Amino acid sequence: MAINREEISKTVFFGKVRPWTAPVTSSWTGFEDWMGTYFAEYDPQRANQLLDEMGLKWDKNHEYRLRPDGKTLSITGEYALQWLGTYPAKVTELIKEYWKKIGIKLTVKQVGEDLIGSRLQANEHDLCFWNADGCGEISPGRTNYPIRLMPPWHWVGLDMGGPEWRRWYDTKGKAGEEPPEEIKRIFNLVDEWLTTPRGTEKYVKLTKELITLNVKGLYLIGTVEACPYPVIRKDGLRNAHREKGRFIPGFGAYMIGQWFFEK
Repeated sequence: MAINREEISKTVFFGKVRPWTAPVTSSWTGFEDWMGTYFAEYDPQRANQLLDEMGLKWDKNHEYRLRPDGKTLSITGEYALQWLGTYPAKVTELIKEYWKKIGIKLTVKQVGEDLIGSRLQANEHDLCFWNADGCGEISPGRTNYPIRLMPPWHWVGLDMGGPEWRRWYDTKGKAGEEPPEEIKRIFNLVDEWLTTPRGTEKYVKLTKELITLNVKGLYLIGTVEACPYPVIRKDGLRNAHREKGRFIPGFGAYMIGQWFFEK
């Protein structure tokens, strides 16, 4: 709530994107409008109030908040330039300023791709910045696995969060750390969701619950939605399916062998 998403849109993306906190796009089955903007409103006063209620007191200069052990509440946010690029990297600097106003010291650190990958898997990071602007339902959600909807909330090997929970899941409890019940529920939902035919009543119910748990859990802190971009398609190309008037990113969503040109 301390992040000014409208300002991010205007100063970084020319006002072409909306505030967005959901880990999926609005085209998903069962998506409801509230999901996209859950806790997206800019309200630093309420953010400060929540931190006060947590017992995070200010230092004597009223500059930063203190942890229970008396040390400055400091978070290191890491990112790889190969993943973000120039414009999203600017977002991290804005977040640094927003969080400073509520007493959180954020240090933004650029890390090499190999190093950050190993740090993520070892669970050695505080926070990771990623271009995670929503996951398509078909691709990669159904053609890979539901990226951004279960730990590690990205491809395994680039563990954005909960790597020990994921190890527990992959090893059937023999390694890693046993997750809380809500995370277990997400794992179980994903297993059932991937084997349920798309379009069925059961599929709709499972999808809606899976999205809802992720949105309300705030496992990913979203800023703005993905930037619009043009897709050029030659007249006469057939079987290039669109969902709700737009093409889905990634060829994995299409059966390209069935495309053909009609003269």
